[in-house]
Amino acid sequence: MAEVITLDPTQNQQQTLTKQINDLFRFTPTPHSNETKKLYDVTEDVYNVRRTLDPKDLERPLCQFKPTLTDRGRLNLGLITEHGVGEGMSLTKWAANQWAGQVLPTRGLNFLEKLLQFGPSGRQLAELNATLFSTQKVDPSFVRTIEHGGERSVRAVLSQRYATVDDVDVLGALLGAEETKGLPVCYLKISDTGFHMRMWLDPDETFMFGGGGHEFIRTKMPMIEVRNSEVGRCAVTMTGGMIDSACTNMHISWGDKVNYRWIHSGSSRGSDRIKNGISEAVRASRVVASQVAQKYIKAAQTEVADMYALIDQWLPAVSNNATKYIVEETKKALTDPTTLQNHSLASIADAVTLAAQKISDDFDRRAIEVAAAKVVDKGLNYAARNNGRIDIQEAV
Repeated sequence: MAEVITLDPTQNQQQTLTKQINDLFRFTPTPHSNETKKLYDVTEDVYNVRRTLDPKDLERPLCQFKPTLTDRGRLNLGLITEHGVGEGMSLTKWAANQWAGQVLPTRGLNFLEKLLQFGPSGRQLAELNATLFSTQKVDPSFVRTIEHGGERSVRAVLSQRYATVDDVDVLGALLGAEETKGLPVCYLKISDTGFHMRMWLDPDETFMFGGGGHEFIRTKMPMIEVRNSEVGRCAVTMTGGMIDSACTNMHISWGDKVNYRWIHSGSSRGSDRIKNGISEAVRASRVVASQVAQKYIKAAQTEVADMYALIDQWLPAVSNNATKYIVEETKKALTDPTTLQNHSLASIADAVTLAAQKISDDFDRRAIEVAAAKVVDKGLNYAARNNGRIDIQEAV
């Protein structure tokens, strides 16, 4: 006999389907310290983190993962074996969206969240919907899991075409290359979705700037930036830029081009592909770092009549990621002591990249750093047609 499920809107409650995982590893030195770590030591740190996480990959059809919802509304997947259903594994937000993209109709995850607002009956109906759709998925998927917080959690649900290039593979390739094995690491952050590392290219080299009627010295260190994602958020990338040692957390870069990119596909081992390309990638990154430095010098010599108006008008225009919050934080950053104080385009670049540090997600932060590069490019192009000056009334 079929059971009638009655929804009770009076039991409306806020529940979350996914598990929150904060940063898995961070090396972020204090301001002005110029502290670094050897690449070898960083690699050891990451290997230790990996041992703690005990990553395990499963290649199984999604119909063999039974979706359940806990009393608190969290989505779990239990692996179905010949012995029954295993213990439910929680999902990160990223993994839940990937799972839903393969299993549920459009906006299906939002629908499940809506059902959860109706208490136990809504939860039962949400679980029934998830189960019905998942039984249709008979092709194998690539499911990546880790041990975190005393439980096994799913961090990615990918296709079989996905080729693993893990963070330790990237570090191993860098350690094995003559051009990178000796570079000091000045920043490393590993989250549940991405790996982000910055290394000084030439620790003893700095750039000196002068302009705007004032003589001043700013320490800009050429750097190389490496990114990766073990869960399908990005490919392995390498590019060049600058770090400002006077920054609040000493990590500012700008430059909107990725020079080298290794995608997560193909049959060859990822670390071998990267190692084979590192020599040219490092050479190209040195060129980019130099170009970024020269662009900053020009920006420091480009006067801006009204910096606040330029930020209001140009920053949202060059990036959809430049929210009202970022615009306001950028204007506040203009008076920060780490920002170049000469009413120049470089002052705005400093302010935008400083405001970007307010964003915890490295991928979203990078989008604002790219916006800073676009503002500089736009400003330099405008100034070239206006006697080296940006008059915002004419630039609108």
